[in-house]
Amino acid sequence: MIARRVVFGVSLLVVALACVAPAGAQAPPVPPATGSGSGVRAAVVVARVDGTPITDLDLEDHLARSRGDAWRRLAPEPLLEAKRDALEQHIRVVVVENELARRKIQVSPEEVRAQVAALTEQLKARNQRIEDVLLAGNSNLWFLERVMRNTVGLYKAIDAEVKDEAVKAFFETNPKMFMPEVAVRHIVVLTVDLKTGMPLDQERQDLAKEKVLQCAKELAPDGGNFMALMAKYSEGTKADQGGTVQKMTPASRVDKALLDACFALAKGEVSRIVRSKFGYHLIQCVDKVEPTWKDARQPCVQAIQEVVMGKLLEEAKVERLDPTLVQAVIPREGRK
Repeated sequence: MIARRVVFGVSLLVVALACVAPAGAQAPPVPPATGSGSGVRAAVVVARVDGTPITDLDLEDHLARSRGDAWRRLAPEPLLEAKRDALEQHIRVVVVENELARRKIQVSPEEVRAQVAALTEQLKARNQRIEDVLLAGNSNLWFLERVMRNTVGLYKAIDAEVKDEAVKAFFETNPKMFMPEVAVRHIVVLTVDLKTGMPLDQERQDLAKEKVLQCAKELAPDGGNFMALMAKYSEGTKADQGGTVQKMTPASRVDKALLDACFALAKGEVSRIVRSKFGYHLIQCVDKVEPTWKDARQPCVQAIQEVVMGKLLEEAKVERLDPTLVQAVIPREGRK
């Protein structure tokens, strides 16, 4: 059982559409072979994964769910490419489904719906519709739910086996993934002309220094009037004047004097006057996050998950029985 809710997000959708990691729910039943007068043709097995069949009707169902009846009007070459891509997706689906069945891993419909809902919201924030993104990847919402079910199931299986020592090692060897982050506001009194980048004349620089000293003198010990002083004294961009919170990591491309001052502060603290190449600053730390090794569990498990997925694909017995679809095998690194 996962100790906390894990959201896989947009990165998972990219993986799903690239056919790297998939599935879970059982495909719709294949119509049985019938007599010639029934009007329903028999399914043709186009591939087997460790004995599990994938039929031409599975691929056609995939295209119908993705494109509606429009798939029937595709020209021969685009239709063949679409079927090839659908087959590769289904192969990876079945590989993981078989593994989850072997491990007896269960994933509830609620877990799947929660992941799809979270992904839908992330795409909305990017002004994208999940249906459009899936269609662009020759996929559909039903198939995405299979991907989610398998991905959550495989995550559960691996998460149960990963020891804290492995997570700690992952944390220590990937420092750029777990940088501290600070959120700040700052008051700036300029000593340069922002349009030209040139220093102000000495008289105006002296006035700037007097101004920031006066601001510091009026600052309450607890920083409670910081926003009011920002409106009164801060110069430069609207963000500087309006109290916009700026988030930074040690890798942020910011004046070093400012960056050092920001990370020297505890949450709620206000800095002494800091001089940068732009002028004088007073900085208020709004929030500060220091990652610990426990924050590394999800990315650690997901990294292992990729390795496990690759191994499952490598070890699975995959028989591609339709020679026209065999050409669909596209190396992962060759996918666009």
